[in-house]
Amino acid sequence: MVPLACKLRKGQHDPMADGDETAARFEELLVPHLDGMLRLAGSMVHDPTLAEDLTQEAVLKGLRFFDGFKEGTNFKAWIFRILVNTVISHQRRRSRRGREVDLGEESGGALDALGHKDLSTDTHRFSATDDTIYELMDDKVKQALHELPDMHRSALLLAVVEEFKYQEIAKILDCPVGTVMSRLHRARSLMKQRLAHYAQEQGFPSGCGGKD
Repeated sequence: MVPLACKLRKGQHDPMADGDETAARFEELLVPHLDGMLRLAGSMVHDPTLAEDLTQEAVLKGLRFFDGFKEGTNFKAWIFRILVNTVISHQRRRSRRGREVDLGEESGGALDALGHKDLSTDTHRFSATDDTIYELMDDKVKQALHELPDMHRSALLLAVVEEFKYQEIAKILDCPVGTVMSRLHRARSLMKQRLAHYAQEQGFPSGCGGKD
């Protein structure tokens, strides 16, 4: 069991400890996606502790409203949408309190930015198995990701790491598919620009960086 799932059992109120079939089914669907939820939340708030708190809050909301989920549909997209809404609600509350807001615009999995994917169709999936992604997954890449605008980073993380389709990302981020495509294209361009020199140092062809 992943750490967050274990933590949920130690909370003040643990609805998943009740032993009913609904809670058990929810947990069964949830656990494979917890790491991805934490990654996305972390990319939005840049604070691991806060990301975990907000992910836990989203999980509890998901359980509370699980009777509204239709079996056979996309649970992953459904729970990620709850997570994004939870993070945005937190940021809005913090903004109203007069504190600096860091809107979760930078979407984290932009590593495909170094590839040459076709962005012309909303049915396209980015591949998180691209060798370039893994070979360049280090501090310089993470820094480049964190320098992206928040929503671009979030869209890129959903596409590359979580492998959502464009239409799914649009539902999660509550924006048109065209906006998703635009954000992904922009994120890809920014990543290529920022990592062009580094990619060449690592022995990748010059086409992996620079301008589109």
